Amino acid sequence: MALFCASTLLALSACGPGDEATIETTRSLGADASFARADATSEERFTGRTSSHDGHNHAEGEHDAGQGTANDVPFLYQLPSGWTELASSSQRWINLQPEGNPDASCYLAILPGEAGGLAANANRWLGQLGIDPLDEAGVAALPTVLMLGQMATLVEGQGHFSGMGDQARDNWGLLGLIQTMRVPNASGEDSIFTAFVKMTGPADLIAKERANFETFYQSLKPRPEGQPAAAQPAPATSAGSSSGAMKYATPAGWTDVGASGMRLASLTIGDGTECYVIRLGGDGGGLAGNVNRWRGQLGLDPLDDAGIAALAKVPCLGTEAVLFDATGSYTGMNGEALSSARMLGALVFMPGVSYFVKLVGPTDVVAANVEPFKAFAASLEL
Repeated sequence: MALFCASTLLALSACGPGDEATIETTRSLGADASFARADATSEERFTGRTSSHDGHNHAEGEHDAGQGTANDVPFLYQLPSGWTELASSSQRWINLQPEGNPDASCYLAILPGEAGGLAANANRWLGQLGIDPLDEAGVAALPTVLMLGQMATLVEGQGHFSGMGDQARDNWGLLGLIQTMRVPNASGEDSIFTAFVKMTGPADLIAKERANFETFYQSLKPRPEGQPAAAQPAPATSAGSSSGAMKYATPAGWTDVGASGMRLASLTIGDGTECYVIRLGGDGGGLAGNVNRWRGQLGLDPLDDAGIAALAKVPCLGTEAVLFDATGSYTGMNGEALSSARMLGALVFMPGVSYFVKLVGPTDVVAANVEPFKAFAASLEL
C-alpha cells in the first residue's frame, strides 16, 4: 500500500496556533516500505489500489483494499495513555486496543467515495447493537465534531453486539465517527473519501475511555512528506485539554468536574444536568447549523433566517454570544431519554475558532439555573 502524498492531505488540516505537537517517538521506514508515485491519483494514495477498480461504493468494513504496514499510515496521532498500538491491516489504517479488555478496539478506516453514505453506515452500526434504524430526521440530528479540519458525524449506542464476524456480546458499546472528506487532487478538483473512526467494547469501558477516544481523533493530522509514521505519546496528565486552559467562576451548587477530551470545562448540577464548553476550528458548522442541530436534538423544527437573527445575546469570553434556549424531548449521550428537557447554549464565533457553551437537563433544574448559566458564560476567560 503506497504512502500518502502529504501535500494532498494537508488540505484536510485546520490547525491553529498551538495545535502542533512535538513528536517524541518515531518509527523508521522499513526496507519494504513503498512511496507514492508522483502521478498517483488521490484514490491510489488512500487505498493503494490502481484506478482500475470496479468503481462501486462499498460500506466501510467491506472494501477489499491491499495489505499495508504501519509505516503506510499517512497520519500522526496521539496514542492515549494505556492504549496499545497494533499492526495496521487492509481494513484498518490505524489499529488500537483500548486498555481494560482484549476484545475492545478502536480503528481508523478510509474508503474512496461515499462508501454507502452516512445514513447507511450509521444505521448499520446501530443495527450491530440491535438498535432500530434512524429516519432521515434522526440522522440529521446526530451531533457533529471536528476531525482533520472537517466535520464528522458522531454515532453511539449500546446493546447486544453482533458485528463483522465477531462473537455476539451483551451490553456492548460503540462510539464512532463518519466523515465525508473532500481532498483536492492534482487537477485542482475534489476527490471524495469517507473516514471511519470506530471504538467498540463493553459499555462501561466505552464510557470510561470516551475522553481517550476524543484525544485520539482530535490528534489526527496529516503526516508531512518524508516524516515517519508515529504515534505521539500521551501527555503526562490528561486533566487538561490541548485546546488551551480556560478560567471561569463556578456557580453555587454546581460541581466542577474538570476538563477532559474536547471539553475545555465540564460541570454538573445534581445527577442529571451538565454544562460544558468546547472549542472547534473555524465556524464549527456555523450559527444556523448548530442552533438547528440542537433544536433537532430536542425534537423541534429548525428556525429560519429570521428566527436565527431574533435570538438574544449574552456576554461570553469578552464578547457577545448568541443565546440558545429551547425545551423539548432530549436523549442524552448516555442514551437516557428526558421527555421534558431544556437546553441553554451560548455560541461564540471568533476569527478561526468557535466556542460553544451548553447546559442541558430536566426543565425544572435548568429553569432554576438560567441566571447562573449566564453568569458562568460571562465569567469565561481564555
